[in-house]
Amino acid sequence: MSLNDKDKKWCQRMATIHDFFTEVINKSTMLRCHIVKDHHESLYAVSPIVDFIDNRIDTILLLVENLRFWDAEMPYRSALEATAKLAKIILSENENSQESLITEFWEDLYEINLLKRAKKARAYMQLPITDELKAQFYNLQLPDAEFEKLKEKWPKQKQRALENTWSFNAIISKISSLNILPSRVSNILETISYNYKMSSHLIHGDETGIMIIRERELSPLNESRDVDAAHMFRLLSDSFFISATISLFTAIFVRNIEISDKIESLIKDVLCKMEKYRGIQNFSERV
Repeated sequence: MSLNDKDKKWCQRMATIHDFFTEVINKSTMLRCHIVKDHHESLYAVSPIVDFIDNRIDTILLLVENLRFWDAEMPYRSALEATAKLAKIILSENENSQESLITEFWEDLYEINLLKRAKKARAYMQLPITDELKAQFYNLQLPDAEFEKLKEKWPKQKQRALENTWSFNAIISKISSLNILPSRVSNILETISYNYKMSSHLIHGDETGIMIIRERELSPLNESRDVDAAHMFRLLSDSFFISATISLFTAIFVRNIEISDKIESLIKDVLCKMEKYRGIQNFSERV
């Protein structure tokens, strides 16, 4: 069997895995659509976060389908960040704390970022830059009265304190300590949090991130194919679990026990079927 035939067979097997996860992600999305249709108004504050995550998952699927695994790490990390923030809101203790967190996310953090941009814009306007750049930074500035008001409201220590509570690691640690999610969902979140840390190396372009890619490029074909397959499987399976998790969170938010049970059943079914699809990954032994 020629190398080209091996490549073709490997691609066919990867397409089979891609099709499976695309199908189960669509099932998760359809379950969530039933909730959104009936609770559109009550979900208004979290729907933009859910839509953002859905769009990132779509991008991951597209990139993985075209074997752009490293490029898929960026929307993957973005989806994880947003999922953690959604979890912080939905898994809060009561409706009052949910409302408070929604205000923090959409208003307080917005004001902090607005202030940060305005400060940078003012600093850049003092530099010897082109008129075109000055025009861009000019639009990011705030009127003096508004700027001073936000500075007084958000001193740096207060900014950092709030931002730290919304960091990915702080949120995952808090969720783990609450012990309110089904065990299989909690275990999935713990695994995904490890993958989040690994993706950080790629996003920041540090030594580890650069060498991970380079080592795979320089490895023998059979070995790189096996690792590529595992990489693809991880991105797709995590994308499904992110989709299922936000569907579960949405069901929890509106207290829809029936849909919540269906999502948990879907997760259980996918976990069982994943072993079958893991078995067709290996390039060197099975092609």
